[in-house]
Amino acid sequence: MKRRPGLPAPGPTLPALTCALALAATACGGTAATADPDHYPERPVTMLVGFAPGGGTDTIARNVARCLNSSLDREVVVENKPGGSQAIALNDLLNAPADGHTMAMVTTSGPVVVPLRVPTVGYDKDDFTPLNEVTHAPSVLITPPELHEEVGPGFLDREEELVVSTPGALSAPHQTLNLLADVRDAPVRAVPYQGSRPAITALLAGDVNAVFTESSQEVMDQLAGTGLQVSVSGGQERMPHIPDVPTFEELGYDGLPMSDSFWFPVLHGDTPDELVELLEGHIRTCAESPELAEAVGENYVANDRPTSSELSRGVMDQMHQSFVELIGEEES
Repeated sequence: MKRRPGLPAPGPTLPALTCALALAATACGGTAATADPDHYPERPVTMLVGFAPGGGTDTIARNVARCLNSSLDREVVVENKPGGSQAIALNDLLNAPADGHTMAMVTTSGPVVVPLRVPTVGYDKDDFTPLNEVTHAPSVLITPPELHEEVGPGFLDREEELVVSTPGALSAPHQTLNLLADVRDAPVRAVPYQGSRPAITALLAGDVNAVFTESSQEVMDQLAGTGLQVSVSGGQERMPHIPDVPTFEELGYDGLPMSDSFWFPVLHGDTPDELVELLEGHIRTCAESPELAEAVGENYVANDRPTSSELSRGVMDQMHQSFVELIGEEES
């Protein structure tokens, strides 16, 4: 099926992603490591972040890095590599030695959604080994009061186009809306912004009708006092801390891809298993720390459910499969 007129083209048009592709084309790739877990780390550890300083992922990374500084007894340095919807940071990770001294704090869209929409990006999800989930936030549709009152079963079956801002052209929320428009013929036009904060600002300015972004504590704080409402959850279940918000599936829009945001560190896929197991323990400790809960909000930490590298891999595989199925429908 052809893309609806007016919908933004996916990431190859982004200048930052073009830069990322150039890096991928010229770099030689990391090498397998023989690091001894008993002597790890042997030098400072770098945690790459594919976003600018000050955003949600950067905040999470810096809190985890501070915790690892203590638990590893070695400096952990956060290095911001914004651009290309995390592609620059992830290619840098793959071009570093696979010895655990370089990792990247990611949201799932970077290693999963980006290579599906931009096959020339230089990697796919299986090039990375994820560690434990650190935090998780379902995507939510945020609306002004007048639109919030219209939300109910079939509310997108409308004649008037709904213009919705998203946190980026290759984010899971943006691609979910594009697929909703293409596959379900819904009158929805997704407009990408450079993060959740400007996407919400666009709604407050009247430039768009709604926002579809992650329901992080940072986003919830920005909504305070604005009158904007969380109207629909993109998650598979209702959120415990706002239980009155229905899911898209409850409103008749089932089969949408997973648009939740999961944050976890990833390693080079060739990192030795012994190092992966060692770092799992350290990341689990940091994810359960009260300092992280204070930074990201009690409702978003993962300390009430089991986490592991294997479970994070399952999240990546599930998101990948859900997008593959709908992309197949879009192209048929």
